[in-house]
Amino acid sequence: MLYGQIKRRLENNQKGTFTSMVWERPVKTKKAFADNIITKRSEGVVRLGVEYDNMKDVKEKRMSGELPASNEGLQWGTWAEYPYIIEHKGNKYLRCATSQNNKIKTKYFVNGKETPFEDIENMVLASEKKKTDELDVFSVNIDNIIALG
Repeated sequence: MLYGQIKRRLENNQKGTFTSMVWERPVKTKKAFADNIITKRSEGVVRLGVEYDNMKDVKEKRMSGELPASNEGLQWGTWAEYPYIIEHKGNKYLRCATSQNNKIKTKYFVNGKETPFEDIENMVLASEKKKTDELDVFSVNIDNIIALG
């Protein structure tokens, strides 16, 4: 989607509301498989405009010591439009909060054909194999968003 389209959607968004989203990006592959085009398409329900420090899970993680006692700011990038848009290296990212009861569904495609992850696992870099089920928030490059609620 275009940045202007995202901004218009956000103007009408009440902070914290549940929104469906679909996004797709290229997958980083090992050099031996560079001639294949592998993409990852994810879809799910996210929350936009959520105040990170007010999230129940974040408060619990701070109390247990799993997270630092106070917010140390963004790990990368800077806020372009708090609490929605992060800017980093010339790209804009939409900050999304996960929705506990709505798992993100992911599909992989090799040269346009849907393929189970197990069939491509040996083709992709280790960084593509990270489990993201425990994330409270994540950021998606706006250029990769296909549909937003």
